[in-house]
Amino acid sequence: MNRKANIKQQKRGVYPGHQCFNADDDRTYYSRKKVNGHSEGNKWIKNVLKKYNYTIKVVGKPFVQNRPPVGGVPE
Repeated sequence: MNRKANIKQQKRGVYPGHQCFNADDDRTYYSRKKVNGHSEGNKWIKNVLKKYNYTIKVVGKPFVQNRPPVGGVPE
């Protein structure tokens, strides 16, 4: 893998990883366990939104990180 592709991959994250998203309540939510793929991450996001009765909304694109984000909200 060339260096440019490696940097892009690090920014974007790879599976398995902690699914994360920024919400309109100025918090970053992340999965307690690593998810194995896009469909699993998408299902996790939908479950979190449902848990909060859709009172929060995703801001920007969801992302994956190898480690949980500092100051994030584990779900």
